[in-house]
Amino acid sequence: NASFTIDNSYRILASDRDANDGFGGSVAIDGNYALVGANKNHISNIADAGSAYLYKFSESGNGLSIDNSYRILASDREADDWFGVSVAINGNYALVGARGTDEGGSMTGSAYLYKFSENNNVLSIDNSFRILASDRDDYDYFGWSVAINGSYALVGAWGNDEGGNTAGSAYLYKFSESGNASFIIDNSYRILASDGNASDEFGKSVAING
Repeated sequence: NASFTIDNSYRILASDRDANDGFGGSVAIDGNYALVGANKNHISNIADAGSAYLYKFSESGNGLSIDNSYRILASDREADDWFGVSVAINGNYALVGARGTDEGGSMTGSAYLYKFSENNNVLSIDNSFRILASDRDDYDYFGWSVAINGSYALVGAWGNDEGGNTAGSAYLYKFSESGNASFIIDNSYRILASDGNASDEFGKSVAING
């Protein structure tokens, strides 16, 4: 009858939820894994540091359930980072944007790449890597949007001023895993709109496939 029906549903709540966390401000899903951003989350006394929640879910008896969960925190978190403003997941790789980090200037932004695994029904982070734009500048908001597929990551920076104030740009990366439980960036490419102009905000959303 050319319509959809909802077979099962499940409401996900952060176990440590608090006022104004922003849980659900960004979401991504792949296979039986879901990733949820909470970019306004306060970590101890660090305001708006942000976090992301990784869930493994399953279905049995016509009901959905959460099997495992893991809260991802940036190891170098600071106030107003907005870690989790964007999230993406593919296979066992997760990418989390933090548009407010101040490495090399104010609100330059960054993205965090993680590889996760599951052993004995416990989720854990195996590898992590912080991605920074090589030409970062104030208020680029690198990490406002993120996408990942296979060994490629795409990060938007709509505040970038190449071509005019907030003309925007996006950064494409190919990554691989080194032998010491870390990542390396093999290649990178900065994407600019050929007809870019001020206030275009190119890169405010990104997607990647193949």
